[in-house]
Parts: sequence; structure tokens; C-alpha cells
Amino acid sequence: MKYLLIVLLSLYAFSSGAGSRVILNEEGKEVSIAEFIRKDTPKDSGFFNVYVQDGRYYLEIPDDKLQRDILVAVTIVKGAAQKERSRTARFGYGGDSVFDRMIRFTKNRDRIEIVSPQVVYLGDSTGLYDKYYQNLESPAIASLRIEARSENSYLVDITDLFLSDSDLFALKGAKEALKLGGYQQGQSYALDVKAFPENINFRSIRSYGPTGEVKKGEFPSTLWEVGASWYLLPEKPMKQRVFDERVGYFAFSLEGMVKRTDLMDKTMMATRWRLEPKPEDMEKYLRGELVEPVKPIVFYIDRATPKFLVPYFIKAVNVWQGAFEKAGFKNAIYGKLAPTPEEDPDYCEGDIRYPLVSYKASPIPNAYGPMVFDPRSGEIITSHIAIFHSVLELIQRWYFVMCGAVDPRAREYPLSQEVMGELAATVLTHEVGHTLGLRHHFMGSTAYPVDSLRSKTFIRQHGLGTSIMDYQRFNYVAQPGDGLEPQDLLPRIGIYDEFAIEWGYRYFPEASDLKRDNEKLRAWVDEKRYDPKMVYIEETTYGDPRVQSEDSGDDVIKANRLGINNLKYIMTHLEEWTDGNDPDYYVLRKRYLSVLNQYQNYVEHVLRYVGGRYSDNPTREEELKVNQPVPREKEEEAWAFLEEFVCHEQDWLFVEEIMEKTGVNAEFYEQEEALGKLTKWLLKYSMLHKNRQLNEDGFTVDELLNRLYSVIFETKGQNGKLSQYDQALQRGLLQNLVVNVENPYNLSNGVGVVIQQVIMKIKRYVQIKAEGCEDTLTASHYKTLYNFIALWEKGGNKALIELN
Repeated sequence: MKYLLIVLLSLYAFSSGAGSRVILNEEGKEVSIAEFIRKDTPKDSGFFNVYVQDGRYYLEIPDDKLQRDILVAVTIVKGAAQKERSRTARFGYGGDSVFDRMIRFTKNRDRIEIVSPQVVYLGDSTGLYDKYYQNLESPAIASLRIEARSENSYLVDITDLFLSDSDLFALKGAKEALKLGGYQQGQSYALDVKAFPENINFRSIRSYGPTGEVKKGEFPSTLWEVGASWYLLPEKPMKQRVFDERVGYFAFSLEGMVKRTDLMDKTMMATRWRLEPKPEDMEKYLRGELVEPVKPIVFYIDRATPKFLVPYFIKAVNVWQGAFEKAGFKNAIYGKLAPTPEEDPDYCEGDIRYPLVSYKASPIPNAYGPMVFDPRSGEIITSHIAIFHSVLELIQRWYFVMCGAVDPRAREYPLSQEVMGELAATVLTHEVGHTLGLRHHFMGSTAYPVDSLRSKTFIRQHGLGTSIMDYQRFNYVAQPGDGLEPQDLLPRIGIYDEFAIEWGYRYFPEASDLKRDNEKLRAWVDEKRYDPKMVYIEETTYGDPRVQSEDSGDDVIKANRLGINNLKYIMTHLEEWTDGNDPDYYVLRKRYLSVLNQYQNYVEHVLRYVGGRYSDNPTREEELKVNQPVPREKEEEAWAFLEEFVCHEQDWLFVEEIMEKTGVNAEFYEQEEALGKLTKWLLKYSMLHKNRQLNEDGFTVDELLNRLYSVIFETKGQNGKLSQYDQALQRGLLQNLVVNVENPYNLSNGVGVVIQQVIMKIKRYVQIKAEGCEDTLTASHYKTLYNFIALWEKGGNKALIELN
């Protein structure tokens, strides 16, 4: 009878509620956690207690942790072994942080649900909408049966969810980036779960099938060691900081803030770490004394990093300490070598508590600095900076072509460990800046006069630019004989970086409100922007020639002439400086290609001045440039540079003997590289047309095209013979004209008519030249151009194919 009563009660409990079931003991009461979990079962204590019993994983959810926000961060602890890895695959290595999201645990009758909450601003200025947002239902990711209870907690079995392809534990959230196939649960298994007061770490092996047909020699599936770290976010989020588009911070949108009494809209907030003075130091901080933060930013250097680089990487992190002192904090950031298991058995690269500098054995010449942040406030919780091994080869080549003329150490191959460490440190310092919230600042390199970048005294005081967040690379302006030392050739943290860090990290007392803080900060930015060196322009402002990567100085045309002087000097010594252990000309080829690429960078920088516009992104009150065309005198300077270094053959650069040894095809390079840059320039027809409406003295489309026609056609072949370079220039110009003549925008504003007129001039010119040309190859070239135009006039779709 007693057994029947238990069954009936159990059936009743199962049928009452939407699919819920309460487990009862022999007395007909709900099973307690103390009854369900055996005394010999290990317990891992944390904000959720974790039990592993009979191969099942259980979480104990306290009442006071329901409705708390938890940030989930998924990390690859060990990448999958693969026969081949794409050179473009950025993710897939140990230490990669690949996915994050915020969750909450809620109780719904006799089940615990994991929900994905909508994130909104519920601060001091949104009382009008608080009730609306609090009444929204969040979608459930998972629903877990309550297995047992205590007076103030609930026990749930997460085994099936843990071992499934859930983005809370596995790689589901990064499948596309990792190009994973189907999840293979039979080959996936748990490794361990560890609980801590503020986070829980889940570690497992995950297997995924291929995305397509398995090729011979490839693995049929991939195995990954994956870490999922659940971090209990603070009950009170960090005070947000409203994003100011005039300071280069990464930002995220937050709904719910009322901008005006009649408008609720998304508001952009800056991302930054939580740096706060210790309570006992608050008065000192407010008096202007330097104090240590409650929780400093500590980056752990991956032990896979080559030993010689470790001290340089630690220094690369520590150099940011000076910028944080401007915000009132000392010892706010530093790097340290990751601990061994003996030093810290709890350390794991998949643990959200440990920001990481992760070193990748990868052919990708790259580095990046991501972040994982609290979506409620923008508080950065962790970051896994990636340094790919092959970036060392890249910066070695950059240093050779930019500084080989002035620093003999740059001519060595390979570079010494000392030089390589110094160069790699500049890369990491830049990436750390990204993880602090800072975006690229490509105007930082244009702040100082070109001649000042040749002065040791000036550089020691000011650096090469105002921001390490520019891609200023190295000092290519310096000339032999300037007397600069190696330290004068490297970029460093500048005055803009110090200002930006203070903007983001200066602490305001809790009594302040968001609106008042924002007004105070905007007024401070207003004041700073009276100094041109402190003006920030968003990195995608492509029309502004000041916003470019890898340039230097306030006069880029002058700077790049000096850069080309250095390239010419390097070319005269290229074989001499590469006459070492290079039997197959591998090093010579790499260095020669680097010279060619650097030459192209110099050309690209100058191209941007023709048809360019200055834009300072001002507010209504600021007296800065809204949209001002580049002055004509600057366009003339740019034209003179381009005519000299693009429109005429560069004998110093295209050296036949070096090309033969390195296998670089001159004709291919000239056609695909030099003319590719020229084509980009010519595509600015519309910008030139718009600029003419704002500046009557600027370049016009017809003026530019007729100059090009004259220098590329009429000045060539005076001896009856055209070089391969000149033939490539003529083909490139004509092809570009035909591609753009029928562009609807060009037809609507009259530019198409001007282009057509130039095409007809070329047709008449090549017809005459072909008839009287004695050189067979040159005559054939002219006839090809003529036939191409004739085919285009007839509307032939094969015209472009025929020309190529």
C-alpha cells in the first residue's frame, strides 16, 4: 500500500505542470540534496557547487544566484591536429577565445531554465521604461529538471547539456569561423569541471566531422580540447561611459537610455576594464595622488612563447603603466609569465580570470587583440591576445626596407634576438592597446613635422607620432647621416594614447551620474581638440589622406620622397647585404619583394591626395573641417610625385639581374601592382567632380585625364619603341577608362563624356603611331589598343578580355 501511494504521488507530480516531475523519497517527500548526493561524492565548491556522481555532472543552484548574470566564454585550449591549415584561418589555435554570451538561471515551477536575457540600460535616467523591460520574457536556452532540493538551493543534472553541441560548452558558436562539420557526440567526452567563487571552468574534448569530402591524407574528423568558463558578473555593473566618436574606443550599443523626453534610442557605450581605487585610497585618489587599483590588469605570457621573447613581451605590456598614471593609477597593468602547474594548479588558458598573450605556431603573419566584455556595462573581463609566429618574419622584412639604410643591424639575416625582441614588443604594445579598448588612430603618425623625425632630440622627447595605435611601423624618414640610434626608429606610446587612456579610465565617484559624467568628458574632449595633435578621426575615413596606415610625418609626399631615397640606397646594396647563407636566393627574393611592396605603399599614400578631402568630424560648436578638399598646391605636389615615380619607368627598382635571380616577373608586377594603384587613383572621378563644386581651384576630371593621356601616351615611344613598362601603363589607362565611361554616376554628371573624349584621342593617336612604327612589337601593341577601342565602340563584351 505504501509503495502504491509513492507511485501515485510520483505520477501526480509528473502530470502537474508543463512536463515537470518532482522526485520523491520513500516518505513521499521531495528528495533533498543531502539524500541525493552520497557522502563519498566529491564536491567542488563555488558560486554553483559541482558534483560528479556515477558519471553524471550536477550543479547546485543557490536561490541567491537565480536571476544573476553569468558571462560564458568559450576558449580553444588545444587546437585540432590537421594535415593542412589554411593560411587565412585566423582561429583554430590553442588559446583562441572564440565565443561568448550572457546567461541567467531562472526557476520555472519545478524546472531550472537557462535563459538568454535582453540587455538594457536600467540606470539613473530610465525610470520611464524600467517596468516595460522588466516584464519582458527572455528565451530559454535549456530547461533542466530539478533533481533534488535543499532549503535554499536546487540540484540539476547538466550532463546531457554539457556533452551536447551547446555553445555554452562546445564550439557551436564558432562553427562557421572554424569551418566545422557535424558534431560527433560519440567521440566527445568531458575532462573535468572546477568551481571557484567567481567562475566555473568546464573542460572537454569535442569531435567534429569534416565540412565536405575527405581528401586523401586528411583526417576524417577533428578533435579539440575546449574550455568553457562561466563567470559570475558583479551584481552591480560597472558605471558605463558614453562613447564619444571623437575618441577612438571600441563601443557597443545599449538599449533603454532616454536621450530626450520624447525619444528612447540605442546608446553607444565604450568598452574598458574596471579600474577603481581601493576604498581606503579614495581620498588620496581624489587629491591627485597615484594609487593602486583594486584589481590591476594582468596579462599572462603563454609558455609556448620563445624564451628570448618573454622579457620583451612583459616589457611591452608594462609600458602602458605610464599612460595609466595619467588616469591616477600606478601598477595598473603588467605582464608576467604564465605559471606552471606546480606554481598554480588552477591556472588554465580557458579560465576567464587569466588574460593571455597566446603565441601561435602559425604561417599567418599577423597579431590581434580581442576582448570579452560585460554586455551590460562594457567592462572588459578578459582578453586573449594572439601573436602568430610568422609575424616575426614580416616585421623583419619591414625593418629591413624601412630602416636598413640607417641601421646596420637591419641588414642581418636572420635578425639578432635582441633586435627581433625590440620589434616584436612594438607589435604587442599595439595589440595590448586594442584590448584596453583603443581603436586604430591613423592620424597619429601625421602630427609631427617630417624634418623633426630626423632629429634625435625631438624623437627622444615626443616619439614618432602621437599614438602607438597607428600603423607607423618604423621610422622610414630617417636618412643615413642623420645620427639616429636604433631607439629612434621604433614607435611608442604617444600623447594621444595617454589622453585616451585617461578619458576611459579616470575614475569618477559613485555620486556622479552618467549624464553629468558624459557632459564633463565631452567638455574635456572639446578643450583637447583645439590642439591638432589630439584630433582623432575614425579609421575608415578613406577620403582623408591623413587617415592612412604606414605613413609618417605631417607632409607625407615629402616623407615618401625620403623613403624612396632609402629604397634606392638599399637597392644599390641589396645583393651585398644579402650575400650570406642564401644558396637558393630565398632571402634575396623576400627582401626584393619587400622593397617593391614598400614602394607601392609610398605610391598609395600620395595617390590619396588627388581628389582627397579633409574631415575632422567636428561637432556643431567646433571650428574644425567638415569637408574641405585638399588644396590645389598639394594636388600638384602629389601629381609631380606620381609622374616621377609611376608614370616613368623606375630603372633603379626593376633591376634585370635581381629579377632573374629572384624569379620576379617584371611585366606581371608592373601590370598587376603599379597599375593597380594607378587604377585606384583613377576611380576617383566622382570625388574630383564633387571637390570641384567645393573648390573652384582644384583638379578637374578633364584636367587630370588629359595630363595622364599626355604623359602616358604622347611622351612615350619617341624613339619608335615602347618598353614593357610603358606598354603596361597604356593598357592600364585605357582599360580603366573603358570600365568607367559607362558608369551610371559618371554618365549622370557629365564625367562620362570627358572620359569618352580621351578614349577617342587615344584611338586617333595609336592609329597614327601604328602606321609609322618600325618596331614590330610596339606596332602590334598600338594595333591591339586600336582594335580594343573599335570592339568597345561596337558594344563587344569581349573587349576587356581581348585587351588582357
